[in-house]
Amino acid sequence: MPDPKRVYKVNGLILDDPTNEEGPLALDYYLNACGHLLNVLNADPKLRKSPLADLLGEVFAFFETEPSERDNSRAEEEAEWVGLFGVVGKALWFLRNKDDAQLRLELKRLATEPSRVIGNRYLFYIAGTLAAKEYDIEFVTEQSGAALKTPDLRASKAGKNTWIEANAKNPVISVDTPRRLAFMVRDIIAEKKLKFTNPAYSPGLIVADISPSDHLVNESGVSPQIKLLQSVLLPLPNGGFLYRLYEDPGWSTQPENSGNVVAYILDEFSQIDRSR
Repeated sequence: MPDPKRVYKVNGLILDDPTNEEGPLALDYYLNACGHLLNVLNADPKLRKSPLADLLGEVFAFFETEPSERDNSRAEEEAEWVGLFGVVGKALWFLRNKDDAQLRLELKRLATEPSRVIGNRYLFYIAGTLAAKEYDIEFVTEQSGAALKTPDLRASKAGKNTWIEANAKNPVISVDTPRRLAFMVRDIIAEKKLKFTNPAYSPGLIVADISPSDHLVNESGVSPQIKLLQSVLLPLPNGGFLYRLYEDPGWSTQPENSGNVVAYILDEFSQIDRSR
Protein backbone atom coordinates (compact mmCIF):
# COMPACT_ATOMS: atom_id res chain seq x y z
CA MET A 1 0.00 0.00 0.00
CA PRO A 2 1.48 3.41 -1.01
CA ASP A 3 2.42 5.69 1.88
CA PRO A 4 0.19 8.83 1.66
CA LYS A 5 2.58 10.76 3.92
CA ARG A 6 5.62 10.15 1.76
CA VAL A 7 7.27 13.09 0.01
CA TYR A 8 8.74 12.09 -3.35
CA LYS A 9 12.09 13.56 -4.33
CA VAL A 10 11.72 15.79 -7.38
CA ASN A 11 14.51 17.11 -9.60
CA GLY A 12 13.47 20.68 -10.34
CA LEU A 13 16.33 21.23 -12.77
CA ILE A 14 14.89 18.56 -15.05
CA LEU A 15 11.33 19.88 -14.74
CA ASP A 16 12.33 23.49 -15.38
CA ASP A 17 13.44 22.56 -18.91
CA PRO A 18 10.48 21.21 -20.94
CA THR A 19 12.82 20.21 -23.77
CA ASN A 20 13.62 17.23 -21.55
CA GLU A 21 10.19 15.84 -22.44
CA GLU A 22 11.77 14.52 -25.60
CA GLY A 23 14.92 12.47 -25.97
CA PRO A 24 16.87 10.42 -23.44
CA LEU A 25 15.48 12.24 -20.37
CA ALA A 26 11.80 11.84 -21.30
CA LEU A 27 11.04 9.08 -18.79
CA ASP A 28 12.97 10.90 -16.05
CA TYR A 29 11.07 14.09 -16.84
CA TYR A 30 7.66 12.49 -16.53
CA LEU A 31 8.63 10.45 -13.46
CA ASN A 32 9.68 13.67 -11.74
CA ALA A 33 6.48 15.35 -12.92
CA CYS A 34 4.41 12.48 -11.54
CA GLY A 35 6.37 12.71 -8.30
CA HIS A 36 5.45 16.38 -8.02
CA LEU A 37 1.81 15.57 -8.79
CA LEU A 38 1.79 12.89 -6.12
CA ASN A 39 3.33 15.29 -3.59
CA VAL A 40 0.54 17.78 -4.33
CA LEU A 41 -2.10 15.09 -3.87
CA ASN A 42 -0.52 13.78 -0.66
CA ALA A 43 -0.38 17.30 0.76
CA ASP A 44 -4.18 17.52 0.56
CA PRO A 45 -5.99 15.39 3.18
CA LYS A 46 -8.95 15.05 0.80
CA LEU A 47 -6.87 13.83 -2.13
CA ARG A 48 -4.10 11.72 -0.60
CA LYS A 49 -6.36 8.64 -0.69
CA SER A 50 -7.94 9.42 -4.05
CA PRO A 51 -7.97 6.89 -6.90
CA LEU A 52 -5.30 8.90 -8.73
CA ALA A 53 -2.99 9.03 -5.69
CA ASP A 54 -3.36 5.28 -5.22
CA LEU A 55 -2.61 4.63 -8.90
CA LEU A 56 0.50 6.82 -8.93
CA GLY A 57 1.72 5.25 -5.68
CA GLU A 58 1.54 1.84 -7.34
CA VAL A 59 3.35 3.16 -10.42
CA PHE A 60 6.23 4.43 -8.29
CA ALA A 61 6.33 1.17 -6.36
CA PHE A 62 6.84 -0.62 -9.68
CA PHE A 63 9.67 1.62 -10.91
CA GLU A 64 11.40 1.59 -7.53
CA THR A 65 11.54 -2.21 -7.54
CA GLU A 66 14.71 -3.77 -8.92
CA PRO A 67 14.11 -4.90 -12.54
CA SER A 68 15.13 -8.44 -11.62
CA GLU A 69 12.46 -8.57 -8.92
CA ARG A 70 9.44 -7.04 -10.66
CA ASP A 71 6.96 -8.22 -13.26
CA ASN A 72 8.45 -6.54 -16.31
CA SER A 73 5.47 -7.52 -18.45
CA ARG A 74 3.83 -4.50 -16.77
CA ALA A 75 6.57 -2.07 -17.79
CA GLU A 76 4.81 -0.71 -20.88
CA GLU A 77 1.54 -0.15 -19.04
CA GLU A 78 3.26 1.58 -16.12
CA ALA A 79 5.21 3.83 -18.52
CA GLU A 80 1.93 4.78 -20.19
CA TRP A 81 0.54 5.91 -16.82
CA VAL A 82 3.66 8.03 -16.30
CA GLY A 83 3.22 9.70 -19.68
CA LEU A 84 -0.51 10.19 -19.22
CA PHE A 85 -0.30 11.95 -15.87
CA GLY A 86 3.18 13.41 -16.22
CA VAL A 87 1.69 16.29 -18.23
CA VAL A 88 -0.51 17.10 -15.22
CA GLY A 89 2.50 17.15 -12.93
CA LYS A 90 4.31 19.38 -15.41
CA ALA A 91 1.42 21.87 -15.33
CA LEU A 92 1.36 21.89 -11.53
CA TRP A 93 5.12 22.42 -11.46
CA PHE A 94 4.98 25.50 -13.67
CA LEU A 95 1.90 26.77 -11.82
CA ARG A 96 3.18 25.88 -8.35
CA ASN A 97 3.17 29.49 -7.17
CA LYS A 98 -0.45 30.02 -8.19
CA ASP A 99 -3.25 30.30 -5.64
CA ASP A 100 -6.06 29.34 -8.00
CA ALA A 101 -9.32 27.96 -6.60
CA GLN A 102 -10.55 26.74 -10.00
CA LEU A 103 -7.26 24.92 -10.59
CA ARG A 104 -7.71 23.11 -7.29
CA LEU A 105 -11.27 22.19 -8.26
CA GLU A 106 -10.12 20.76 -11.60
CA LEU A 107 -7.38 18.79 -9.84
CA LYS A 108 -9.94 17.38 -7.40
CA ARG A 109 -12.12 16.30 -10.32
CA LEU A 110 -9.16 14.66 -12.03
CA ALA A 111 -8.12 12.81 -8.88
CA THR A 112 -11.54 11.63 -7.73
CA GLU A 113 -13.81 11.36 -10.77
CA PRO A 114 -12.56 8.78 -13.30
CA SER A 115 -15.21 9.85 -15.83
CA ARG A 116 -13.51 13.27 -16.08
CA VAL A 117 -9.95 12.03 -16.61
CA ILE A 118 -9.87 12.54 -20.38
CA GLY A 119 -11.13 16.12 -20.36
CA ASN A 120 -9.33 17.26 -17.22
CA ARG A 121 -6.02 15.69 -18.16
CA TYR A 122 -6.18 17.53 -21.52
CA LEU A 123 -7.01 20.78 -19.74
CA PHE A 124 -3.87 20.47 -17.61
CA TYR A 125 -1.85 19.48 -20.68
CA ILE A 126 -2.80 22.74 -22.42
CA ALA A 127 -2.23 24.81 -19.26
CA GLY A 128 1.20 23.25 -18.70
CA THR A 129 2.27 23.66 -22.32
CA LEU A 130 1.48 27.37 -22.25
CA ALA A 131 2.86 27.96 -18.74
CA ALA A 132 6.17 26.39 -19.82
CA LYS A 133 6.26 28.97 -22.64
CA GLU A 134 6.01 31.74 -20.04
CA TYR A 135 2.31 32.51 -20.41
CA ASP A 136 0.52 33.57 -17.25
CA ILE A 137 -2.27 31.03 -16.83
CA GLU A 138 -5.53 31.44 -14.95
CA PHE A 139 -8.19 28.75 -14.64
CA VAL A 140 -11.40 30.69 -15.27
CA THR A 141 -13.90 30.46 -12.42
CA GLU A 142 -17.05 28.62 -13.45
CA GLN A 143 -20.33 30.51 -13.40
CA SER A 144 -23.59 28.79 -12.55
CA GLY A 145 -26.43 28.79 -15.06
CA ALA A 146 -26.69 27.73 -18.69
CA ALA A 147 -26.52 31.36 -19.84
CA LEU A 148 -23.18 31.95 -18.08
CA LYS A 149 -20.85 29.60 -19.92
CA THR A 150 -17.17 30.42 -19.55
CA PRO A 151 -13.98 29.23 -21.28
CA ASP A 152 -11.48 27.12 -19.35
CA LEU A 153 -8.35 29.26 -19.29
CA ARG A 154 -6.99 32.75 -19.67
CA ALA A 155 -3.48 32.89 -21.11
CA SER A 156 -1.65 36.23 -20.87
CA LYS A 157 1.64 37.34 -22.34
CA ALA A 158 3.07 40.74 -23.23
CA GLY A 159 -0.13 42.42 -22.07
CA LYS A 160 -2.40 40.36 -24.33
CA ASN A 161 -5.10 37.95 -23.15
CA THR A 162 -6.35 34.88 -24.98
CA TRP A 163 -9.31 32.91 -23.65
CA ILE A 164 -9.08 29.17 -24.21
CA GLU A 165 -11.57 26.34 -24.29
CA ALA A 166 -9.88 22.93 -24.08
CA ASN A 167 -11.99 20.15 -25.49
CA ALA A 168 -11.00 16.46 -25.53
CA LYS A 169 -13.16 13.76 -27.03
CA ASN A 170 -12.76 10.03 -26.62
CA PRO A 171 -15.40 8.56 -28.94
CA VAL A 172 -16.44 4.97 -28.43
CA ILE A 173 -16.39 4.44 -32.20
CA SER A 174 -13.18 5.36 -34.00
CA VAL A 175 -13.44 8.50 -36.10
CA ASP A 176 -12.22 6.97 -39.34
CA THR A 177 -14.69 8.21 -41.97
CA PRO A 178 -15.29 11.72 -43.36
CA ARG A 179 -18.84 11.72 -41.97
CA ARG A 180 -17.72 10.90 -38.44
CA LEU A 181 -14.90 13.43 -38.61
CA ALA A 182 -17.27 16.16 -39.78
CA PHE A 183 -19.65 15.31 -36.93
CA MET A 184 -16.89 15.54 -34.31
CA VAL A 185 -15.70 18.88 -35.71
CA ARG A 186 -19.28 20.20 -35.55
CA ASP A 187 -19.60 19.01 -31.96
CA ILE A 188 -16.37 20.73 -30.92
CA ILE A 189 -17.12 24.04 -32.66
CA ALA A 190 -20.49 24.06 -30.90
CA GLU A 191 -18.53 24.64 -27.69
CA LYS A 192 -17.23 27.93 -29.11
CA LYS A 193 -20.77 29.12 -29.70
CA LEU A 194 -21.50 28.52 -26.02
CA LYS A 195 -18.28 29.66 -24.40
CA PHE A 196 -17.38 32.73 -26.47
CA THR A 197 -20.68 34.53 -26.99
CA ASN A 198 -19.69 36.94 -24.21
CA PRO A 199 -17.49 39.65 -25.81
CA ALA A 200 -15.45 39.76 -22.60
CA TYR A 201 -13.90 36.45 -23.70
CA SER A 202 -12.34 37.75 -26.88
CA PRO A 203 -10.14 36.78 -28.57
CA GLY A 204 -11.02 33.15 -27.99
CA LEU A 205 -9.21 29.97 -28.93
CA ILE A 206 -10.58 26.45 -28.93
CA VAL A 207 -8.07 23.58 -28.74
CA ALA A 208 -9.24 20.05 -29.23
CA ASP A 209 -8.12 16.46 -29.19
CA ILE A 210 -10.07 13.56 -30.67
CA SER A 211 -8.76 10.08 -29.91
CA PRO A 212 -8.91 7.70 -31.61
CA SER A 213 -9.29 9.51 -34.94
CA ASP A 214 -7.86 9.59 -38.43
CA HIS A 215 -7.55 13.31 -39.15
CA LEU A 216 -6.26 12.62 -42.67
CA VAL A 217 -9.41 10.85 -43.83
CA ASN A 218 -11.17 12.79 -46.61
CA GLU A 219 -13.93 12.51 -49.18
CA SER A 220 -11.89 12.89 -52.36
CA GLY A 221 -8.89 10.74 -51.56
CA VAL A 222 -6.68 13.50 -52.97
CA SER A 223 -3.26 14.01 -51.42
CA PRO A 224 -1.94 16.37 -50.10
CA GLN A 225 -4.87 17.37 -47.92
CA ILE A 226 -4.78 21.10 -48.69
CA LYS A 227 -3.38 23.23 -51.50
CA LEU A 228 -1.98 26.69 -50.71
CA LEU A 229 -0.71 29.56 -52.82
CA GLN A 230 2.87 30.38 -51.94
CA SER A 231 2.18 34.06 -52.64
CA VAL A 232 -0.39 34.16 -49.80
CA LEU A 233 1.74 32.44 -47.15
CA LEU A 234 2.96 34.86 -44.49
CA PRO A 235 5.70 33.37 -42.27
CA LEU A 236 5.39 34.08 -38.54
CA PRO A 237 8.40 35.01 -36.35
CA ASN A 238 8.17 31.96 -34.08
CA GLY A 239 7.45 29.41 -36.79
CA GLY A 240 4.34 28.51 -38.74
CA PHE A 241 2.57 30.87 -41.09
CA LEU A 242 -0.57 32.95 -41.58
CA TYR A 243 -2.86 32.26 -44.53
CA ARG A 244 -5.68 34.72 -45.27
CA LEU A 245 -8.31 32.81 -47.19
CA TYR A 246 -9.87 35.99 -48.57
CA GLU A 247 -6.64 36.50 -50.52
CA ASP A 248 -7.15 33.11 -52.21
CA PRO A 249 -10.51 33.35 -54.02
CA GLY A 250 -9.99 29.97 -55.65
CA TRP A 251 -9.41 28.13 -52.34
CA SER A 252 -12.69 26.22 -52.28
CA THR A 253 -12.46 25.17 -55.93
CA GLN A 254 -9.37 23.07 -55.32
CA PRO A 255 -10.26 19.39 -54.72
CA GLU A 256 -7.53 19.17 -52.05
CA ASN A 257 -9.35 21.85 -50.04
CA SER A 258 -12.74 20.18 -49.74
CA GLY A 259 -14.14 17.21 -47.87
CA ASN A 260 -11.41 17.12 -45.21
CA VAL A 261 -10.88 18.25 -41.63
CA VAL A 262 -9.73 21.76 -42.63
CA ALA A 263 -12.77 22.26 -44.82
CA TYR A 264 -15.10 21.03 -42.07
CA ILE A 265 -13.58 23.45 -39.55
CA LEU A 266 -13.82 26.42 -41.94
CA ASP A 267 -17.41 25.54 -42.80
CA GLU A 268 -18.45 25.42 -39.16
CA PHE A 269 -16.79 28.75 -38.37
CA SER A 270 -18.41 30.38 -41.40
CA GLN A 271 -21.83 29.51 -39.99
CA ILE A 272 -21.27 31.21 -36.63
CA ASP A 273 -23.51 34.26 -36.21
CA ARG A 274 -20.98 36.85 -35.07
CA SER A 275 -23.67 39.46 -34.48
CA ARG A 276 -24.91 37.62 -31.38
